[in-house]
Amino acid sequence: MPGQIINPKKGRRGIVVVQTVLFVCALLCPVQSDFVSGQPQTKLKTNERLRFRVTDSKTDAPVPGATVSLVYWQKNATTKHKKEIEAKADSNGLVEFRAVEADKVALSITARGYRSYWRWIHPSDSVEATRIRLERWVYQTK
Repeated sequence: MPGQIINPKKGRRGIVVVQTVLFVCALLCPVQSDFVSGQPQTKLKTNERLRFRVTDSKTDAPVPGATVSLVYWQKNATTKHKKEIEAKADSNGLVEFRAVEADKVALSITARGYRSYWRWIHPSDSVEATRIRLERWVYQTK
C-alpha cells in the first residue's frame, strides 16, 4: 500500500525526536529582535554608542593615547559572562564603543603621567560624549 507507514511506532518516535530538538533549540537559541520584527538591521545611530572624551583636569586639554576599558557582565539563561572592551583615545581624546546591553559598566582609564580612573557607570542614551577629567601625578623632589 503506497503512502502507508509499515511500523507506526517508528514513525511517531521520529516525530517526537524532531519536536524535542526544535523545543531545545527554541529555549537555547536567542531570537534576534530584527528577525522577529522583520526589519533589516540598520547602521548604528550615534545614541547607540558609548562615547567618552578624556581631558586633563586643569588645562582641559585632550589626553591622546589614553587606554579606556569597559568591563560588563552579559546575562545568559543561567550564567553571566564577563566581557571586556579596550580602546585608545584619538588625538582629540575621544573614544567610542558600541553600546552594550548591561545595567552598569565598569569604566577604567589609564594614561602615562596621570592617575588611573575607575568608576561604575550606567549607559545612557546621550548623544554627547561623557567627559572624563584625569588628574596629573604630582612628582616631588627632595
